[in-house]
Amino acid sequence: MAKNTKNTRPRRTNIDTANPRSYSELIKGERRGTDVAVKVTTPEVAPVSAKPATSAGSDDVNWGVEYAQVFSDLRQLLVISTALIILMVVLGFVV
Repeated sequence: MAKNTKNTRPRRTNIDTANPRSYSELIKGERRGTDVAVKVTTPEVAPVSAKPATSAGSDDVNWGVEYAQVFSDLRQLLVISTALIILMVVLGFVV
């Protein structure tokens, strides 16, 4: 007869408060009153320039040049989808 063994993984007895396994372990640590030292760092702040850089408005941009690849992709999708729809209609009458 086969041996009845449980495949259990060892449980952690010492919970790592810096990297809890779940949200409940994080809350349990706060409820127990264990304080974790948190290192607070401030991000480096870039110096403020006197005049912000101006960007081109939508009136100054040639959208035909900017979206030429998008228009060519849309045209290709239109041709392929039209061909597939025509093929489905023809096969619908044949079959």
